[in-house]
Amino acid sequence: MQKFSPLYIALHAELMNRLLVIKSCVEYILLKKHTPKQEGLAGMLQRLREFQLPENLREGVSELEKKPHFYRYPFFWQIYVYLFGGFVLLSHKEEEYSLLSSITGVPIAEIDDALSVFDLLFPLQGESWHNVPGKHKLSLLKLFPIPLRGIGGNFRRQIYSNDDEKTFEGLNAALRLPAGDYTFNEMVKWNNLAYSVLSKDSNLVRDKE
Repeated sequence: MQKFSPLYIALHAELMNRLLVIKSCVEYILLKKHTPKQEGLAGMLQRLREFQLPENLREGVSELEKKPHFYRYPFFWQIYVYLFGGFVLLSHKEEEYSLLSSITGVPIAEIDDALSVFDLLFPLQGESWHNVPGKHKLSLLKLFPIPLRGIGGNFRRQIYSNDDEKTFEGLNAALRLPAGDYTFNEMVKWNNLAYSVLSKDSNLVRDKE
């Protein structure tokens, strides 16, 4: 039985808060774009509201509003997190970007911009929020709850598996990964963990008596 780690809960709570910040930033930009600039005291109060934002958010919002399809980013990130599992399969990068684009409406040419939103709004001291582990064909979002990655692994099984039953064996055959690559094993592990967490016998639902 898989114990549901408090770490998963904490990471998920942080992730949800960051998604809410993206949504709030987009709403703030849209409101600002459709609110006439005011003069005098009203204008001063309007500018003061901007200075109330933390510096990293103020700078991030300034860059975010330059993106042509920034208003689609909250939905994009929901899809990236809760369907794609917070990772991109680099062995099928073109197909991955095409899928993200068709679902979210963000053009393929702007997918990298959409994926860089965490770097804009929540900078990690010069590091990227995404990393590519050695011997993996994956670009992974950091500080991500592992069970959610299982949703992404199962989604790839449905999309890329080359057998009629859409099995993980069919996915492995379709990926054609070189010997020693751990990408497939990781996706299977994540899928099994997600299944264990969501199972009715999991400690997430009730403790074993």
